[in-house]
Amino acid sequence: LAEHGARIAVVTSANSDWADKRLAEAGVSDLVLTVVSSRDVSVGKPDPEGFLLAAERLAVEPARCVVFEDSIAGIAAAKAAGMTCVGIATTHAGSELAEADLVVTDLTTVDWPPSTIR
Repeated sequence: LAEHGARIAVVTSANSDWADKRLAEAGVSDLVLTVVSSRDVSVGKPDPEGFLLAAERLAVEPARCVVFEDSIAGIAAAKAAGMTCVGIATTHAGSELAEADLVVTDLTTVDWPPSTIR
């Protein structure tokens, strides 16, 4: 995504220390421009506050954002924020993620830039 100029944020229900550590372990800290954690919001997912804050920090209109999400609450939050959402069926069955715009089994099936996402 970063190679194509996408601005990347992580929105997590965990605290920022946990998120920063996981991003460092994965070797992608330098690709993530902002992390929105539980410390940054007053209400967690399914409330859209975290996703809207990420869009604001990235200076991107919510309607131009694509969220990759593996939780039902996260998909609800992304849709409530007015964002396109790709559900990733790793922790839930694909049928449980039906509110997403697109459901994939893992990220290897996602083309970027998006051709199938509005």
